[in-house]
Amino acid sequence: MTLRRRASRQAGLALCLVVMLGSGTIVLAQPQDPGRPYWSDNWRGWHFYEEPEIPPPEPPASAPRQAAPASSAATAPRRLPARPPEIVEFERLQKALEERRHIAIMRPTEANVRR
Repeated sequence: MTLRRRASRQAGLALCLVVMLGSGTIVLAQPQDPGRPYWSDNWRGWHFYEEPEIPPPEPPASAPRQAAPASSAATAPRRLPARPPEIVEFERLQKALEERRHIAIMRPTEANVRR
């Protein structure tokens, strides 16, 4: 029984050896670019990803526009809807807070920080 076990172990090792040697020769058989070996690309660094070059988008073909007749409604400026006073007050508060923060950053005196 030990003879069978030893024979199967040797067969397994031989199979592993053949696979390892076979895969190594396959990897070695694949040629690299002969003009530029991999160690000459040190400017890329260890981990790199090069974005593929994207051609510039073609301008869309547009049909010639016809001039619309000018009317008094089209030339009059549009009026934006009235803004709620709460929004206007909030924006003023936000702008004042941002200005004071910038002042406190540039000149960090106690008075400027406590504003």
